Amino acid sequence: MGSAASAPGRDEKEIAKAARQTGFTLEEVRYLHKRFKGLCKSNPDKLSAQDLPDFGSQQANDFAHRIFNTFEKDAVDDVTFGAFVKGAATFRADTPVGVKLQYIFEMLDFNFDDELESKELMEVLRLVRPGLALAEYNALLTKIFEEVCPGQDTAVITRDEFVSYAKKIPGIENMLTIDVQKAVVAATPAGGAAAAP
Repeated sequence: MGSAASAPGRDEKEIAKAARQTGFTLEEVRYLHKRFKGLCKSNPDKLSAQDLPDFGSQQANDFAHRIFNTFEKDAVDDVTFGAFVKGAATFRADTPVGVKLQYIFEMLDFNFDDELESKELMEVLRLVRPGLALAEYNALLTKIFEEVCPGQDTAVITRDEFVSYAKKIPGIENMLTIDVQKAVVAATPAGGAAAAP
């Protein structure tokens, strides 16, 4: 870890490199850098699983850890800023929707077997629709399998089936696009430039 005086220069080099590699503007990467640094509690340059906030429920916390696990890690299983920006770049407007959906599939495939099983989908449903009765969750699962895999007697959804189905969802492109520039503008004081990290 360098001295505090050298950190801004090192940070600017890292920001410039991330902008070149991802297509984000320098301003957008600076914004992401500030957000990343705000998450890093145990080490100012790396995000560890212990740094993740408590979302108030075990299911939400488990899902946050699952998202964390989709990022590339260093030798000690921490996420570097470069990996964080690369993950965010997956959801840029110019990234093909199929690439975004592949990433989402990997988040949902908890056991990494390249299939979404009833148990995995049930975990996601409980997170996004908490408080339903078991019969209601089962009815939703049945509906999902009927829509994604019509005419098949299966309890799994393959990656290709997931991507093919999800591409047809109205507005999916907008749902899977992060507008970092909009966040930068919202974070910029009126009449001023975005603050450097």
